[in-house]
Amino acid sequence: MIKLHLENLNSVQEMKNQLLPLETESDFNWLMPIVNFSLDESVIIYLNNHEPDSSKFITLDLREHMTEATNLINNCVSKRNEIFEIETQALTSAIEYVQILNTINDDKTISDLNLKAIFNLSKEDKIDDFESAMQSKFTNINLMLKTKLGFHNQKGNPLNYGERTKYLRKIYADNIKNIYERLIAIKRILKYSFNQETKPLPNYIEVSNNLDKLVWWMRDTVYKFEKLEQSDYIIQKSISLVNYAISKGIMVNVLFNQLNLTGEIEINVSEQDFIKSGMQERVRILGVAANVIGFPSWLPTNSEDEKYIVNNARANSEKENIEANKDITLYYCEVIPPEQFPKIDLELLYESSTEEEEELILSLNQIDRSKILNDIVDRIESIRINPNGKIITTYKPIGIPIDDVKLPNKLIFGELYPIYKSSINTNLNFSTESSIKNASPEGIWKIKLKNVSNPVILGPLDLTQVRDFVLTFNLSVRRF
Repeated sequence: MIKLHLENLNSVQEMKNQLLPLETESDFNWLMPIVNFSLDESVIIYLNNHEPDSSKFITLDLREHMTEATNLINNCVSKRNEIFEIETQALTSAIEYVQILNTINDDKTISDLNLKAIFNLSKEDKIDDFESAMQSKFTNINLMLKTKLGFHNQKGNPLNYGERTKYLRKIYADNIKNIYERLIAIKRILKYSFNQETKPLPNYIEVSNNLDKLVWWMRDTVYKFEKLEQSDYIIQKSISLVNYAISKGIMVNVLFNQLNLTGEIEINVSEQDFIKSGMQERVRILGVAANVIGFPSWLPTNSEDEKYIVNNARANSEKENIEANKDITLYYCEVIPPEQFPKIDLELLYESSTEEEEELILSLNQIDRSKILNDIVDRIESIRINPNGKIITTYKPIGIPIDDVKLPNKLIFGELYPIYKSSINTNLNFSTESSIKNASPEGIWKIKLKNVSNPVILGPLDLTQVRDFVLTFNLSVRRF
Protein backbone atom coordinates (compact mmCIF):
# COMPACT_ATOMS: atom_id res chain seq x y z
CA MET A 1 0.00 0.00 0.00
CA ILE A 2 1.24 3.50 -0.82
CA LYS A 3 2.61 5.79 1.86
CA LEU A 4 1.04 9.23 2.18
CA HIS A 5 2.98 12.34 3.15
CA LEU A 6 0.27 14.71 4.32
CA GLU A 7 2.47 17.22 6.07
CA ASN A 8 2.85 20.65 4.40
CA LEU A 9 0.28 20.06 1.69
CA ASN A 10 -0.29 23.27 -0.30
CA SER A 11 -3.26 22.27 -2.43
CA VAL A 12 -5.91 19.63 -3.02
CA GLN A 13 -4.14 18.75 -6.25
CA GLU A 14 -1.02 17.74 -4.29
CA MET A 15 -3.17 15.37 -2.24
CA LYS A 16 -4.69 13.92 -5.43
CA ASN A 17 -1.22 13.42 -6.91
CA GLN A 18 -0.26 11.28 -3.90
CA LEU A 19 -3.40 9.19 -4.34
CA LEU A 20 -2.84 8.62 -8.09
CA PRO A 21 -0.80 5.38 -7.60
CA LEU A 22 -3.97 3.78 -6.19
CA GLU A 23 -5.13 3.31 -9.81
CA THR A 24 -3.35 -0.08 -9.66
CA GLU A 25 -5.57 -1.08 -6.72
CA SER A 26 -8.96 -2.36 -7.92
CA ASP A 27 -10.50 -1.60 -4.52
CA PHE A 28 -9.97 2.11 -5.26
CA ASN A 29 -11.47 2.26 -8.78
CA TRP A 30 -14.20 4.55 -7.41
CA LEU A 31 -11.58 7.19 -6.59
CA MET A 32 -9.98 7.43 -10.04
CA PRO A 33 -12.53 9.77 -11.74
CA ILE A 34 -11.80 12.27 -8.97
CA VAL A 35 -7.99 12.11 -8.77
CA ASN A 36 -7.23 11.58 -12.48
CA PHE A 37 -8.66 14.96 -13.54
CA SER A 38 -9.84 18.04 -11.69
CA LEU A 39 -13.27 19.54 -12.36
CA ASP A 40 -11.79 22.22 -14.63
CA GLU A 41 -9.77 19.64 -16.54
CA SER A 42 -12.85 17.46 -17.07
CA VAL A 43 -14.63 20.52 -18.49
CA ILE A 44 -11.75 20.99 -20.97
CA ILE A 45 -12.06 17.37 -22.11
CA TYR A 46 -15.83 17.68 -22.51
CA LEU A 47 -15.70 20.98 -24.42
CA ASN A 48 -13.01 19.67 -26.76
CA ASN A 49 -15.37 16.85 -27.69
CA HIS A 50 -18.55 18.97 -27.60
CA GLU A 51 -17.52 22.43 -28.81
CA PRO A 52 -19.84 25.39 -28.09
CA ASP A 53 -21.83 26.16 -31.24
CA SER A 54 -21.50 29.84 -32.14
CA SER A 55 -24.80 29.82 -34.05
CA LYS A 56 -27.04 27.70 -31.82
CA PHE A 57 -29.11 30.69 -30.66
CA ILE A 58 -29.75 33.13 -33.48
CA THR A 59 -32.75 35.06 -32.16
CA LEU A 60 -32.12 38.58 -30.89
CA ASP A 61 -34.15 38.44 -27.68
CA LEU A 62 -31.47 39.79 -25.35
CA ARG A 63 -33.47 39.48 -22.14
CA GLU A 64 -34.20 35.81 -22.79
CA HIS A 65 -30.52 34.99 -23.35
CA MET A 66 -29.43 37.00 -20.29
CA THR A 67 -32.03 35.28 -18.10
CA GLU A 68 -31.09 31.80 -19.34
CA ALA A 69 -27.35 32.49 -19.00
CA THR A 70 -27.85 33.76 -15.45
CA ASN A 71 -29.91 30.69 -14.52
CA LEU A 72 -27.26 28.38 -15.97
CA ILE A 73 -24.48 30.20 -14.11
CA ASN A 74 -26.40 29.94 -10.82
CA ASN A 75 -26.99 26.24 -11.51
CA CYS A 76 -23.27 25.73 -12.17
CA VAL A 77 -22.28 27.48 -8.94
CA SER A 78 -24.60 25.17 -6.98
CA LYS A 79 -23.48 22.11 -8.95
CA ARG A 80 -19.81 22.95 -8.39
CA ASN A 81 -20.37 23.21 -4.63
CA GLU A 82 -22.16 19.84 -4.68
CA ILE A 83 -19.28 18.26 -6.64
CA PHE A 84 -16.69 19.70 -4.26
CA GLU A 85 -18.59 18.31 -1.25
CA ILE A 86 -18.64 14.81 -2.74
CA GLU A 87 -14.97 15.04 -3.73
CA THR A 88 -14.06 16.14 -0.19
CA GLN A 89 -15.91 13.14 1.25
CA ALA A 90 -14.17 10.85 -1.25
CA LEU A 91 -10.67 12.17 -0.57
CA THR A 92 -11.19 12.08 3.19
CA SER A 93 -12.46 8.50 3.00
CA ALA A 94 -9.57 7.44 0.75
CA ILE A 95 -6.99 8.90 3.13
CA GLU A 96 -8.64 7.11 6.08
CA TYR A 97 -8.67 3.79 4.20
CA VAL A 98 -5.01 4.13 3.17
CA GLN A 99 -3.98 5.01 6.71
CA ILE A 100 -5.93 2.06 8.13
CA LEU A 101 -4.47 -0.34 5.56
CA ASN A 102 -0.98 0.98 6.28
CA THR A 103 -1.32 0.60 10.06
CA ILE A 104 -3.29 -2.65 10.28
CA ASN A 105 -0.17 -4.84 9.93
CA ASP A 106 1.64 -2.75 12.53
CA ASP A 107 -1.36 -3.08 14.84
CA LYS A 108 -1.33 -6.86 14.33
CA THR A 109 2.39 -7.06 15.13
CA ILE A 110 1.94 -5.02 18.31
CA SER A 111 -1.09 -7.12 19.30
CA ASP A 112 0.93 -10.33 18.78
CA LEU A 113 3.71 -9.02 21.02
CA ASN A 114 1.22 -7.98 23.69
CA LEU A 115 -0.43 -11.40 23.50
CA LYS A 116 2.89 -13.23 23.96
CA ALA A 117 3.89 -10.98 26.85
CA ILE A 118 0.60 -11.55 28.62
CA PHE A 119 0.75 -15.30 27.91
CA ASN A 120 4.24 -15.55 29.40
CA LEU A 121 2.97 -13.96 32.58
CA SER A 122 -0.06 -16.24 32.69
CA LYS A 123 -0.37 -19.85 33.85
CA GLU A 124 -1.91 -21.04 30.56
CA ASP A 125 -0.32 -24.03 28.83
CA LYS A 126 -1.30 -23.32 25.20
CA ILE A 127 -1.23 -20.08 23.22
CA ASP A 128 -2.93 -21.48 20.09
CA ASP A 129 -6.47 -20.51 21.14
CA PHE A 130 -5.40 -16.96 21.88
CA GLU A 131 -3.52 -16.62 18.58
CA SER A 132 -6.54 -18.01 16.74
CA ALA A 133 -8.83 -15.42 18.38
CA MET A 134 -6.37 -12.66 17.53
CA GLN A 135 -6.14 -13.83 13.90
CA SER A 136 -9.93 -13.98 13.68
CA LYS A 137 -10.17 -10.40 14.94
CA PHE A 138 -7.86 -9.04 12.22
CA THR A 139 -9.46 -11.24 9.55
CA ASN A 140 -12.79 -9.65 10.40
CA ILE A 141 -11.27 -6.18 10.26
CA ASN A 142 -9.86 -6.89 6.78
CA LEU A 143 -13.19 -8.35 5.66
CA MET A 144 -14.99 -5.26 6.95
CA LEU A 145 -12.60 -3.00 5.01
CA LYS A 146 -13.03 -5.10 1.85
CA THR A 147 -16.82 -4.91 2.23
CA LYS A 148 -16.82 -1.14 2.69
CA LEU A 149 -14.46 -0.66 -0.26
CA GLY A 150 -16.74 -2.95 -2.27
CA PHE A 151 -19.69 -0.63 -1.51
CA HIS A 152 -17.72 2.25 -3.01
CA ASN A 153 -17.31 0.30 -6.27
CA GLN A 154 -20.94 -0.82 -6.58
CA LYS A 155 -22.80 0.80 -9.46
CA GLY A 156 -25.60 3.05 -8.21
CA ASN A 157 -24.41 2.94 -4.59
CA PRO A 158 -24.42 6.36 -2.87
CA LEU A 159 -20.93 5.52 -1.58
CA ASN A 160 -19.62 5.30 -5.16
CA TYR A 161 -18.26 8.83 -5.07
CA GLY A 162 -16.51 8.47 -8.42
CA GLU A 163 -19.73 7.54 -10.24
CA ARG A 164 -21.66 10.37 -8.60
CA THR A 165 -18.90 12.88 -9.37
CA LYS A 166 -18.58 11.73 -12.97
CA TYR A 167 -22.32 12.17 -13.54
CA LEU A 168 -22.44 15.63 -11.95
CA ARG A 169 -19.32 16.75 -13.79
CA LYS A 170 -20.91 15.86 -17.13
CA ILE A 171 -24.00 17.93 -16.31
CA TYR A 172 -21.77 20.76 -15.07
CA ALA A 173 -19.63 20.69 -18.24
CA ASP A 174 -22.71 20.63 -20.48
CA ASN A 175 -24.09 23.63 -18.60
CA ILE A 176 -20.77 25.44 -19.18
CA LYS A 177 -21.16 24.67 -22.90
CA ASN A 178 -24.71 26.10 -22.85
CA ILE A 179 -23.47 29.19 -21.01
CA TYR A 180 -20.92 29.81 -23.77
CA GLU A 181 -23.62 29.45 -26.43
CA ARG A 182 -25.87 31.94 -24.62
CA LEU A 183 -23.02 34.41 -24.09
CA ILE A 184 -22.10 34.18 -27.77
CA ALA A 185 -25.71 35.10 -28.58
CA ILE A 186 -25.55 38.02 -26.12
CA LYS A 187 -22.27 39.20 -27.64
CA ARG A 188 -23.77 39.06 -31.14
CA ILE A 189 -26.97 40.92 -30.16
CA LEU A 190 -25.13 43.71 -28.35
CA LYS A 191 -23.03 44.38 -31.44
CA TYR A 192 -25.75 43.91 -34.08
CA SER A 193 -28.74 45.53 -32.34
CA PHE A 194 -27.13 47.94 -29.86
CA ASN A 195 -23.75 48.76 -31.43
CA GLN A 196 -22.10 47.82 -28.11
CA GLU A 197 -18.65 46.24 -28.13
CA THR A 198 -17.84 43.48 -25.62
CA LYS A 199 -14.67 41.77 -24.49
CA PRO A 200 -13.69 38.41 -26.03
CA LEU A 201 -15.17 35.47 -24.16
CA PRO A 202 -12.88 33.51 -21.81
CA ASN A 203 -11.20 30.79 -23.83
CA TYR A 204 -12.92 27.52 -22.98
CA ILE A 205 -9.56 25.75 -23.08
CA GLU A 206 -8.77 27.72 -19.91
CA VAL A 207 -7.51 25.27 -17.33
CA SER A 208 -8.65 26.91 -14.10
CA ASN A 209 -11.51 29.05 -12.81
CA ASN A 210 -13.45 28.84 -16.07
CA LEU A 211 -16.80 29.42 -14.39
CA ASP A 212 -15.53 32.39 -12.40
CA LYS A 213 -14.30 34.07 -15.57
CA LEU A 214 -17.66 33.51 -17.26
CA VAL A 215 -19.41 35.04 -14.25
CA TRP A 216 -17.25 38.16 -14.37
CA TRP A 217 -17.64 38.48 -18.15
CA MET A 218 -21.42 38.36 -17.69
CA ARG A 219 -21.45 40.84 -14.80
CA ASP A 220 -19.20 43.31 -16.63
CA THR A 221 -21.26 43.07 -19.84
CA VAL A 222 -24.62 43.48 -18.08
CA TYR A 223 -23.31 46.45 -16.09
CA LYS A 224 -22.19 48.25 -19.25
CA PHE A 225 -25.43 47.40 -21.05
CA GLU A 226 -27.64 48.71 -18.24
CA LYS A 227 -25.57 51.86 -18.03
CA LEU A 228 -25.98 52.57 -21.76
CA GLU A 229 -29.62 51.45 -21.80
CA GLN A 230 -30.62 54.40 -19.65
CA SER A 231 -30.16 56.72 -22.63
CA ASP A 232 -32.40 54.65 -24.97
CA TYR A 233 -35.79 56.09 -25.91
CA ILE A 234 -38.96 54.59 -27.38
CA ILE A 235 -40.82 55.78 -30.48
CA GLN A 236 -43.77 54.56 -32.51
CA LYS A 237 -43.76 54.96 -36.26
CA SER A 238 -46.57 54.09 -38.69
CA ILE A 239 -45.94 53.47 -42.37
CA SER A 240 -49.04 53.79 -44.56
CA LEU A 241 -49.35 51.92 -47.85
CA VAL A 242 -51.02 54.97 -49.44
CA ASN A 243 -48.37 57.40 -48.20
CA TYR A 244 -45.63 54.96 -49.24
CA ALA A 245 -47.04 54.85 -52.78
CA ILE A 246 -47.26 58.64 -52.97
CA SER A 247 -43.66 59.05 -51.68
CA LYS A 248 -42.40 56.61 -54.30
CA GLY A 249 -44.38 58.21 -57.12
CA ILE A 250 -46.58 55.15 -57.55
CA MET A 251 -50.27 55.50 -58.38
CA VAL A 252 -52.30 54.38 -55.36
CA ASN A 253 -54.82 52.52 -57.54
CA VAL A 254 -51.95 50.63 -59.22
CA LEU A 255 -50.65 49.51 -55.84
CA PHE A 256 -54.12 48.42 -54.73
CA ASN A 257 -54.74 46.60 -58.01
CA GLN A 258 -51.56 44.61 -57.43
CA LEU A 259 -52.65 43.80 -53.88
CA ASN A 260 -56.14 42.92 -55.10
CA LEU A 261 -54.86 40.50 -57.75
CA THR A 262 -51.98 38.81 -55.91
CA GLY A 263 -52.74 39.37 -52.24
CA GLU A 264 -49.11 40.46 -51.78
CA ILE A 265 -47.34 43.81 -51.58
CA GLU A 266 -43.85 44.99 -50.59
CA ILE A 267 -42.78 48.07 -48.64
CA ASN A 268 -39.14 49.13 -48.63
CA VAL A 269 -38.35 50.66 -45.23
CA SER A 270 -35.19 52.76 -44.90
CA GLU A 271 -33.33 54.40 -42.03
CA GLN A 272 -34.71 57.83 -43.03
CA ASP A 273 -38.21 56.63 -42.11
CA PHE A 274 -37.23 56.54 -38.43
CA ILE A 275 -34.33 58.90 -37.68
CA LYS A 276 -33.12 62.26 -38.86
CA SER A 277 -30.45 62.32 -41.52
CA GLY A 278 -26.93 62.45 -40.11
CA MET A 279 -27.88 61.20 -36.63
CA GLN A 280 -25.72 58.40 -35.25
CA GLU A 281 -28.43 56.13 -33.89
CA ARG A 282 -29.22 52.43 -33.80
CA VAL A 283 -32.90 51.54 -34.19
CA ARG A 284 -34.28 48.17 -33.10
CA ILE A 285 -37.76 46.67 -33.12
CA LEU A 286 -39.69 46.01 -29.93
CA GLY A 287 -42.92 45.05 -31.69
CA VAL A 288 -44.86 45.31 -34.96
CA ALA A 289 -48.60 45.88 -35.46
CA ALA A 290 -50.64 45.63 -38.66
CA ASN A 291 -53.95 47.40 -39.33
CA VAL A 292 -56.38 47.49 -42.21
CA ILE A 293 -57.94 50.95 -42.54
CA GLY A 294 -61.41 50.74 -43.97
CA PHE A 295 -64.84 52.34 -44.17
CA PRO A 296 -68.38 50.91 -44.16
CA SER A 297 -70.14 51.28 -47.51
CA TRP A 298 -72.57 53.93 -46.22
CA LEU A 299 -69.75 56.37 -45.36
CA PRO A 300 -67.99 58.75 -47.78
CA THR A 301 -64.87 57.28 -49.40
CA ASN A 302 -62.66 60.38 -49.40
CA SER A 303 -59.57 59.27 -47.46
CA GLU A 304 -58.55 62.87 -46.84
CA ASP A 305 -61.88 63.83 -45.35
CA GLU A 306 -62.03 63.05 -41.64
CA LYS A 307 -65.26 65.01 -41.13
CA TYR A 308 -67.34 61.97 -41.99
CA ILE A 309 -67.14 60.85 -38.34
CA VAL A 310 -69.81 63.33 -37.33
CA ASN A 311 -71.38 61.21 -34.73
CA ASN A 312 -68.98 58.84 -33.04
CA ALA A 313 -71.73 57.10 -31.13
CA ARG A 314 -73.69 56.48 -34.35
CA ALA A 315 -70.55 55.36 -36.20
CA ASN A 316 -69.55 52.92 -33.49
CA SER A 317 -73.08 51.59 -33.23
CA GLU A 318 -73.27 51.04 -36.98
CA LYS A 319 -69.82 49.40 -36.92
CA GLU A 320 -70.88 47.00 -34.17
CA ASN A 321 -74.06 46.13 -36.08
CA ILE A 322 -72.10 45.42 -39.24
CA GLU A 323 -69.65 43.20 -37.34
CA ALA A 324 -72.52 41.36 -35.65
CA ASN A 325 -74.11 40.71 -39.05
CA LYS A 326 -70.76 39.44 -40.45
CA ASP A 327 -70.84 42.21 -43.06
CA ILE A 328 -67.26 43.34 -42.44
CA THR A 329 -64.61 41.40 -44.35
CA LEU A 330 -61.93 39.89 -42.09
CA TYR A 331 -58.40 39.45 -43.34
CA TYR A 332 -55.66 36.95 -42.53
CA CYS A 333 -52.32 38.76 -42.67
CA GLU A 334 -48.74 37.55 -42.83
CA VAL A 335 -45.99 40.11 -42.39
CA ILE A 336 -42.55 38.90 -43.45
CA PRO A 337 -39.73 41.14 -42.15
CA PRO A 338 -36.49 41.76 -44.04
CA GLU A 339 -33.89 39.01 -43.80
CA GLN A 340 -31.62 39.50 -40.80
CA PHE A 341 -28.00 38.30 -40.77
CA PRO A 342 -26.55 39.12 -37.33
CA LYS A 343 -22.92 38.22 -37.98
CA ILE A 344 -20.21 37.74 -35.38
CA ASP A 345 -16.45 37.88 -35.84
CA LEU A 346 -15.31 34.37 -34.93
CA GLU A 347 -11.67 35.44 -34.96
CA LEU A 348 -12.32 37.77 -32.02
CA LEU A 349 -14.76 35.50 -30.22
CA TYR A 350 -12.38 34.02 -27.63
CA GLU A 351 -9.49 35.64 -25.82
CA SER A 352 -5.95 34.32 -26.13
CA SER A 353 -4.43 32.23 -23.38
CA THR A 354 -2.83 33.83 -20.35
CA GLU A 355 0.60 33.25 -18.88
CA GLU A 356 -0.99 31.47 -15.92
CA GLU A 357 -2.82 29.16 -18.29
CA GLU A 358 0.41 28.23 -20.05
CA GLU A 359 2.04 27.37 -16.74
CA LEU A 360 -0.89 25.17 -15.81
CA ILE A 361 -0.79 23.42 -19.19
CA LEU A 362 2.90 22.72 -18.61
CA SER A 363 2.07 21.33 -15.16
CA LEU A 364 -0.38 18.95 -16.82
CA ASN A 365 2.47 17.67 -18.97
CA GLN A 366 4.56 16.96 -15.91
CA ILE A 367 1.98 14.49 -14.62
CA ASP A 368 1.61 12.90 -18.08
CA ARG A 369 -1.95 13.85 -18.92
CA SER A 370 -1.36 13.49 -22.62
CA LYS A 371 -5.03 13.22 -23.63
CA ILE A 372 -5.80 16.79 -22.62
CA LEU A 373 -2.60 18.08 -24.19
CA ASN A 374 -3.25 16.28 -27.48
CA ASP A 375 -6.76 17.71 -27.65
CA ILE A 376 -5.46 21.20 -26.92
CA VAL A 377 -2.70 20.94 -29.54
CA ASP A 378 -5.39 20.35 -32.18
CA ARG A 379 -6.87 23.76 -31.32
CA ILE A 380 -3.61 25.74 -31.49
CA GLU A 381 -3.67 28.50 -34.09
CA SER A 382 -0.49 30.44 -33.33
CA ILE A 383 2.29 30.58 -30.76
CA ARG A 384 4.22 33.70 -29.78
CA ILE A 385 6.61 34.83 -27.04
CA ASN A 386 5.74 37.94 -25.04
CA PRO A 387 8.36 40.54 -23.91
CA ASN A 388 8.87 38.64 -20.65
CA GLY A 389 9.84 35.51 -22.54
CA LYS A 390 6.58 33.67 -21.79
CA ILE A 391 4.96 31.47 -24.47
CA ILE A 392 1.46 32.69 -25.39
CA THR A 393 -0.80 30.45 -27.44
CA THR A 394 -3.86 31.51 -29.45
CA TYR A 395 -6.53 28.86 -29.99
CA LYS A 396 -8.87 28.34 -32.92
CA PRO A 397 -12.49 29.36 -32.23
CA ILE A 398 -15.13 26.71 -32.74
CA GLY A 399 -18.52 27.13 -34.43
CA ILE A 400 -20.06 27.56 -37.85
CA PRO A 401 -20.26 31.04 -39.45
CA ILE A 402 -23.51 32.89 -38.90
CA ASP A 403 -23.53 34.27 -42.47
CA ASP A 404 -25.59 31.40 -43.82
CA VAL A 405 -28.18 31.49 -41.05
CA LYS A 406 -31.07 33.96 -41.03
CA LEU A 407 -33.63 34.71 -38.36
CA PRO A 408 -37.10 33.11 -38.49
CA ASN A 409 -39.22 35.83 -39.99
CA LYS A 410 -42.97 35.44 -40.19
CA LEU A 411 -45.46 37.42 -38.12
CA ILE A 412 -49.08 36.24 -38.17
CA PHE A 413 -52.06 38.51 -37.59
CA GLY A 414 -54.97 36.10 -37.56
CA GLU A 415 -58.10 38.21 -38.06
CA LEU A 416 -57.86 41.87 -39.02
CA TYR A 417 -61.03 43.88 -39.59
CA PRO A 418 -61.13 47.36 -41.13
CA ILE A 419 -60.92 50.09 -38.49
CA TYR A 420 -61.39 53.85 -38.54
CA LYS A 421 -58.24 55.90 -38.98
CA SER A 422 -59.09 57.95 -35.91
CA SER A 423 -59.15 54.84 -33.72
CA ILE A 424 -55.94 53.21 -34.94
CA ASN A 425 -54.05 53.98 -31.73
CA THR A 426 -56.62 52.05 -29.72
CA ASN A 427 -56.40 49.00 -31.97
CA LEU A 428 -52.68 48.32 -31.94
CA ASN A 429 -51.90 44.69 -31.27
CA PHE A 430 -48.10 44.47 -31.31
CA SER A 431 -46.43 41.18 -32.14
CA THR A 432 -43.33 40.84 -29.93
CA GLU A 433 -42.13 37.40 -31.00
CA SER A 434 -38.48 36.62 -30.35
CA SER A 435 -38.00 36.25 -34.11
CA ILE A 436 -38.44 40.00 -34.57
CA LYS A 437 -37.41 41.50 -31.22
CA ASN A 438 -34.29 43.70 -31.43
CA ALA A 439 -34.06 43.21 -35.20
CA SER A 440 -33.50 46.11 -37.57
CA PRO A 441 -36.60 47.55 -39.30
CA GLU A 442 -34.66 48.43 -42.46
CA GLY A 443 -35.29 46.48 -45.66
CA ILE A 444 -38.15 45.07 -47.66
CA TRP A 445 -41.27 44.07 -45.72
CA LYS A 446 -43.59 41.64 -47.52
CA ILE A 447 -47.30 41.77 -46.71
CA LYS A 448 -49.66 38.93 -47.61
CA LEU A 449 -53.44 39.35 -47.22
CA LYS A 450 -56.27 36.92 -47.81
CA ASN A 451 -59.96 36.85 -46.97
CA VAL A 452 -61.13 35.02 -43.88
CA SER A 453 -64.80 35.92 -43.39
CA ASN A 454 -65.86 35.09 -46.94
CA PRO A 455 -64.04 31.91 -48.02
CA VAL A 456 -66.18 31.72 -51.17
CA ILE A 457 -63.97 34.40 -52.66
CA LEU A 458 -61.13 32.29 -53.98
CA GLY A 459 -59.96 34.65 -56.70
CA PRO A 460 -59.16 38.37 -56.37
CA LEU A 461 -58.85 39.78 -52.85
CA ASP A 462 -61.96 41.61 -51.67
CA LEU A 463 -60.75 45.15 -50.90
CA THR A 464 -64.10 46.95 -51.22
CA GLN A 465 -63.97 48.04 -47.57
CA VAL A 466 -60.23 48.83 -47.52
CA ARG A 467 -58.75 52.28 -48.12
CA ASP A 468 -55.27 51.78 -46.59
CA PHE A 469 -52.95 49.35 -44.87
CA VAL A 470 -50.67 50.48 -42.05
CA LEU A 471 -47.63 48.88 -40.39
CA THR A 472 -46.87 50.39 -36.99
CA PHE A 473 -43.47 49.86 -35.39
CA ASN A 474 -42.71 50.08 -31.68
CA LEU A 475 -39.02 50.97 -31.66
CA SER A 476 -36.17 51.56 -29.25
CA VAL A 477 -33.49 54.03 -30.35
CA ARG A 478 -29.93 54.23 -29.02
CA ARG A 479 -27.81 57.26 -29.82
CA PHE A 480 -24.04 56.78 -30.02
